[in-house]
This record gives sequence, structure tokens and C-alpha cells, in this order.
Amino acid sequence: MSHLYLLKESKINFSEWILIFKAPFALFAIHAVISLPGIDLYHAWPSVDIPMHFFGGASIAMAGKAFLDVLRRREFVSTLPWQIWLFLIIAMVGCAAAAWELLEFAVSEITGLMLQGDHFDTMFDLVNGLSGGVAASLWYMFWKRAQHTNGG
Repeated sequence: MSHLYLLKESKINFSEWILIFKAPFALFAIHAVISLPGIDLYHAWPSVDIPMHFFGGASIAMAGKAFLDVLRRREFVSTLPWQIWLFLIIAMVGCAAAAWELLEFAVSEITGLMLQGDHFDTMFDLVNGLSGGVAASLWYMFWKRAQHTNGG
């Protein structure tokens, strides 16, 4: 019940949770559409897996940043050096990427569907997800610093 505690104590309401996770929700909706029978883009063009994992990592980084911002506004966490924020966001991306690959594996094993390729494919998916998370995090960190420097 720790998630209920966080919801109650931090006063993060449902609409804020939706805003935090808007990027991953949007990307998952795209994933669902391109996976539909009749479209099935993953089989028609298997390379679509690469940008989907990259943008998946970027979307989780955006959600992680938004979540940490909410926690900072609620004074659950203090202002930390940007390197610590970057580490925390990338750790969230890594956990989400690993969870996604474990889910793909479990669904493949349970249903008999081939959602995963070989070990190389899984590692490549993890690298793409982490790359997207790192790219989005660094872009935001330096863009934000540039805005502060330029008076934005």
C-alpha cells in the first residue's frame, strides 16, 4: 500500500499522475495502434522497434523528471546537484526498460507469442531505451541551464 501512502501524503491527485505519465501513455497508445492486427508494423517493419525503445526511454525520462519535480515542489526531496537528478532519472529509465523486457519475456513464455528475439535483441532494446533516456535527460538539463543563463 506504499503507493496509496505516497498519493495521500504528497497530495498528488489523479490528474497530476496523468500529467506526469502523459509521455509514456502517449507512446504506449502508439505502440498499441501499430501492434493491431492488420497494421502489425513490428512484423512488417521490424526496425520500428529501435525508435520505439529509444522514445520509450525518453518518455520515461520525461515522466521521471516530472515526478521528481512534483516531489521537489511537495518538499519530499530537496534541490540536489543536476548530476544527482540525472542519475535518478536514468535509474528510473533503466528500471522501466528492464521491467518492459521482463514483461515481454513473461508474455512470450505464457502465450507462446514471439515478442522477443534473441539475447542480442533484448540487450539492444535495453541500450536503445537507456540511450533515449540519457538523450532526453541531457537535452533537458542543458536546455534548462541555457534558459536560466539567457534569463528564461
